[in-house]
Order: sequence, then C-alpha cells, then structure tokens
Amino acid sequence: MCGDLLAGAPERLTRTVEEYVDGAEAAWAPDVGPPVRHALDDAADMEQQVADRWATASREAARPRFQPASVTNQAHVPSAAETEDKVEPTTPKQREGRYGGLFGSAVHHAIGIVLRDSGITAQAAVRRAAGRYGLAEHLDDAAADVARALDALRAAGLARAPGEDLQLEYPIAGACDGDLLVSGYIDLVAAGDGAVDVIDFKTDAPPQGPVEQAYPKYAAQVRAYGRLLAGAGVLTGRRLRCGLLFTADGIIRWVEP
Repeated sequence: MCGDLLAGAPERLTRTVEEYVDGAEAAWAPDVGPPVRHALDDAADMEQQVADRWATASREAARPRFQPASVTNQAHVPSAAETEDKVEPTTPKQREGRYGGLFGSAVHHAIGIVLRDSGITAQAAVRRAAGRYGLAEHLDDAAADVARALDALRAAGLARAPGEDLQLEYPIAGACDGDLLVSGYIDLVAAGDGAVDVIDFKTDAPPQGPVEQAYPKYAAQVRAYGRLLAGAGVLTGRRLRCGLLFTADGIIRWVEP
C-alpha cells in the first residue's frame, strides 16, 4: 500500500532516509536511555479524600427533594427552630371562618361569581354558591360578607373581571426550604404597572389589633404566596403587596411581604 501511494509522487514531496536494520541502526535511530522512574508517593491520603468527597456527594444525591406540601398548611407548621419533628405531607387548603368551612367556601365562590358577572347580585351569587357547597344557614350573613368584600376590592381598584391582569384561585407552586414543593391557590392576584397584589379572603372574625398578632398563620400564608410569586419571576421590578381581606368588616389588612 505504501509503495502504491509513493509511486510516481513528486520528489519534492518525499524524503528518503537510511534504512533501519536491527542491530545496525541508522544515524536517525540513536539509543534511548532507560525511562526515569519517579518515586511514587503514598496515595492513602488522596484515597481518603476521594472517598470522603464521594460519600458527601452520595448523601446529597440521596436527600429527598420536593416533597409535596400545601402553602396553607405549611403556614400552620412550626418552624425548624420551634420543633424537631419531620414535616409530613399536608392536605389541600381548607376554608375556615366564623361560621365554618362551608360558609367560607361559599363566600369565596360567590365573590368570584360577582367579579366574573357584574350584573349578578351578592344574594344571587350566594344562593348559587350555597347550592354548590350545600350551605343551608347564614345565607344573609354570606351575602353581606360578599357585598363588603366587593366594596373593599373596589376601593383598592381590584374589582374587575378576571383576565390577563387579575386571576382568582390562581395556582402557584415552588420550592421551599430546599426539601418541599409547596403549592396552593391564591384567592386573588392582580398585576398592575407598579405593583402585584396578593389578596386572601378570610371569613373569620376581624382582628382586634395588628393582623400579624391576631392571625400569624394567615399572615405567614399570604407572605408565602408572595415569595412564591417573586421566585417565579412574576414581579419583574414591581413591588409586592400582600393583604388579608376580612369579609366580616370589609377591610383589607396589608401585611409586610
């Protein structure tokens, strides 16, 4: 093969050297001395370092991540500084309120009905919501709560139909403390030019004093929603406002994010 390739090749592209003969080496094949053998160091320390690094990486890789939990119930879980108990998966968001969970769910749903259809009255919205949730009592109280909530939203510039800049029961999820994947639904989130408002509706008795002291778990809940929105990149330079709208008196208590 080599001869075939060299046959007829231009002389300027070839170079002929002295033939190699075993035992009578050519000038271009001088003797090479024995290889230099370097003393080998003890690799015990390196082996231990590699083992330690591998063990650390293995433990980190095996650590559980993104265990499902809800924002609502995480707000009710003591912090790591308060308890050494392992955080267990939590149940979906539950409505509370001064007349029970059904009342709270009906009021929440009725507020959404009126926002979606401004032509419907609070009483009609409550009747529709009551039929869905099976609420048979306190219908007048529920209608009054809905009316007060709508007045509060109007005063805050948030009483409009859901769309690109306002959503009801907005789903949100994100990492929390590295080990949990928390998720929840924000009752109302509105995005304006300068601010993003996070509003949680509460049918509990209004607080007597600062809401953070009267309802610390609710304050933690709405703050968590705000952090998840910020982590999702929703703010984009806008300020965050977190509020708890108590339907019993129609006042939004703003909480420091």
